[in-house]
Amino acid sequence: MIPVNDKVTITRSAGLDGWGDTIPGVVDIIKARVNNSTVLTTDSNGVEVIGKGTIYFNGFVDIGYADNLEFTEANGNVVIEHPLNINFKKDLGGVILITKVVV
Repeated sequence: MIPVNDKVTITRSAGLDGWGDTIPGVVDIIKARVNNSTVLTTDSNGVEVIGKGTIYFNGFVDIGYADNLEFTEANGNVVIEHPLNINFKKDLGGVILITKVVV
């Protein structure tokens, strides 16, 4: 597996309020690997977008596109973003080894 030296705070969405804003729900802190780099990816609507980085989690992590991901960059800046692309990497037996999230 990959080394997971960073911590990512996942604030799950509990729905939308009357204004269409996300209502914060359950908060989880999970160890991950955060790579800060510009990434060209496709979002959940099929539109090409530019992401700020990639987060790798060991195993399966239940993440939705409405969730907030919070992490600290190497320079100390705290970043809060929604996932742009969520991808699960499986082995030959179908077991999820890595959850890859582009933010």
